[in-house]
Amino acid sequence: MNVSWRKNRRPIPNCRYVGTDCNRNYDFQWEGGLSRLGKSTFQGEVPFSEPETRAIRNVLKRFSPNIKFFLSFHSYAQSLMYPWGYSKDLPPSWEKLQQLAECGRTAIKKATGRSYRCGSISKLTHRTVHGSIADYAYGVEKIPFVIVMELPSSKFGFRPPNTEIESIVTESWTGIKAMCRRVIKNCQ
Repeated sequence: MNVSWRKNRRPIPNCRYVGTDCNRNYDFQWEGGLSRLGKSTFQGEVPFSEPETRAIRNVLKRFSPNIKFFLSFHSYAQSLMYPWGYSKDLPPSWEKLQQLAECGRTAIKKATGRSYRCGSISKLTHRTVHGSIADYAYGVEKIPFVIVMELPSSKFGFRPPNTEIESIVTESWTGIKAMCRRVIKNCQ
């Protein structure tokens, strides 16, 4: 068993490979991605080829007029990021997104002493990511506040020991609450 597996488990038709990286399977700037079968970042044969991404798309389409804040969790990089992932350009409301990320970072730093990096997905990852849920939520569904929270890193990488999980949850929740308060304030 590969504990670092990042894709779903759906077999690719007429192929020996299994799985699609669902965070690269959304229909926003999907075409620009470089995707090869067998790679951990395989984006799928077409956008929304996966039942998981279609299900999330359907929920977002139904409720996006009422959604003000969308949060996507990932691990691990200890950062708070926002669109764009597909481009080095910044989105129109990048200043508000940066302020929101900094709000979460400040709350976490005050509570735990741990410092998170803040910035756009492409800036902080030093690469472009096409077809991501964050870019889709912001670019297509027009959700005004979209953040990707990369959980804390440690010497254990993607697999922190059970003894660290509670502190990671508490730390994350501290940042989430602060960002939610900020969004409520901005939307009044």
